[in-house]
Amino acid sequence: MRKYIYILIVILTLISCENIMDVESNIGKELIVDVMSPTDSLELINFQNLDMNRVKMGASVTMYCFFKNTSKNDTVKIYSIETTNATGLFNYSFPQGLPFFLKPVEDTYTNQNIEIKFIASTFSPGKYYDTLLINQEKYPIPIEVEVFY
Repeated sequence: MRKYIYILIVILTLISCENIMDVESNIGKELIVDVMSPTDSLELINFQNLDMNRVKMGASVTMYCFFKNTSKNDTVKIYSIETTNATGLFNYSFPQGLPFFLKPVEDTYTNQNIEIKFIASTFSPGKYYDTLLINQEKYPIPIEVEVFY
C-alpha cells in the first residue's frame, strides 16, 4: 500500500509541474558598480584653464593644478598625465605618484596631486603656454603664464 501512495505522490507532482519553456524568465539585473571607460569617466571632471599669473624674469612660480570630480558616486582614475611642454620652462611633479584616484566631489588642489613649476629663465618677456593631457585623452588643460622685466 505504501508503494502505491509513493507512486501516486510522484505522479501528482509530475502532473502539477509546468514545462520549463512555458515559464517566463524573472531575471532582474542590477549593476553593483557602474562600469565606465577612462574616456567616460573623464566626462565627470570639471577641467579649468590654469593661469599662473605674472612672473618676474629670473624668478619662478609654483602652483597646484585644479580639477574636480563632479560625480556624486563614481571614482575617477588618473593614470597618465602628459604635456606638450614645447618651451622646456614648465616642470611637473606628482607628490603622491601616479596613478591616483579622485573620489566623488574631490579635487586635485586639496590633495595637491599635480604640482606645476614655471621657471622664468627666458630672456624675452611675454606669455608662455603649455597643455596637460589627462589619461592620453582629448581633455586638455591649458596653462598660461606671463613673464615681465
